[in-house]
Amino acid sequence: MLTNIKGLVDRLELMGSRGMMPLYEAISNAIDAISERDIGVSNGKIRIQITHIADLATQAGDTSQVIDGFDISDNGIGFDDIHLTAFKEAYTLAKMSTGGKGMGRFTFLKVFSDVSVRSIFELDGNHFARTFRFSIDNEVSNLGPDAPTKEPVGTTLRLQGMFPKYLSAWSKEPATIAEKIIAHFLIRFAAKSCPPAVLESPGHAPIDLHQQFQDTVQPHIEDVLVTV
Repeated sequence: MLTNIKGLVDRLELMGSRGMMPLYEAISNAIDAISERDIGVSNGKIRIQITHIADLATQAGDTSQVIDGFDISDNGIGFDDIHLTAFKEAYTLAKMSTGGKGMGRFTFLKVFSDVSVRSIFELDGNHFARTFRFSIDNEVSNLGPDAPTKEPVGTTLRLQGMFPKYLSAWSKEPATIAEKIIAHFLIRFAAKSCPPAVLESPGHAPIDLHQQFQDTVQPHIEDVLVTV
């Protein structure tokens, strides 16, 4: 990247109460990747998996879990050469048409110490796997050779090692996290422009975000006809 990543992340203002912002950014990226693949919203898939750590309280018998991060997978277009180049640019204009400022992924580094990507992309009818890490010190690194694969196209983003400052922003209840996701993307859910998405957390039943929207929010939405 043609910039000082550490300085950029240090200057990025993100209060502890906004610790879920990387999750929102990751979901937004997944939605965009599915849109760019042009497979239709209903054929898209987003899977959010919350990960936890075993702290001293857990070892002592406390059954509560401390959130460490999350994995988010999608069946979008993947990190082909064009998208990897855009990811490497500090102020990429790749998402200007959709209102993106090219800065969202830096919230990953503000909140988490470990960011990695595994992506399958298509080239000339063949599928290739591409992996890399994203960090303050090494920017985009550990970029291995593209490996031919039969796996379906898509990307898994893993964020781990949440800094304690941001832990308070995350509820220990998956249902509450689901509510916050729906609230953040309310317009997309209401407009049916969000692909099918599921939230998973160890020890809890998976939550279908669209179903939860239908059960909790949709009944309170009224269609209003406006005439001019």
